[in-house]
Amino acid sequence: MKKLKFLILISAITIVSFTSCEKSEDIAPTNQNNMEDIKFDGAFNWSTGSTVTLNITGLPTEVPVKNTLTISFQNGSTVFSQLHSMDQNLTLNLTVPTTDTELVLKYGSTTYLVPIVNKKADFSFIPVIQD
Repeated sequence: MKKLKFLILISAITIVSFTSCEKSEDIAPTNQNNMEDIKFDGAFNWSTGSTVTLNITGLPTEVPVKNTLTISFQNGSTVFSQLHSMDQNLTLNLTVPTTDTELVLKYGSTTYLVPIVNKKADFSFIPVIQD
């Protein structure tokens, strides 16, 4: 009886192992020897960045205030750094990765996060006073 059960078990394993295999279909790649042979849609956009307009509104001051203005992406890479007078307005066109949703603006030792909305980022040194 033990031999019969063992024989049935071995037969079942053998049958399952042969029936569970599927033949894979290999897809033959086309021979593309150089970039000129590859065709792309003319409307395909290769750019991974978009142009964002950053508007900075200055704060009129009695005494001139100058410090380093640094603008960076979220990954920390700096795209603009310059000595800037706080009372001056500034408009910059920056190419920003499409995945970034805000710019990091640093003036002196103060850091601000400036959101990007519809390819525009607006920042003002004039503080917003709430009642």
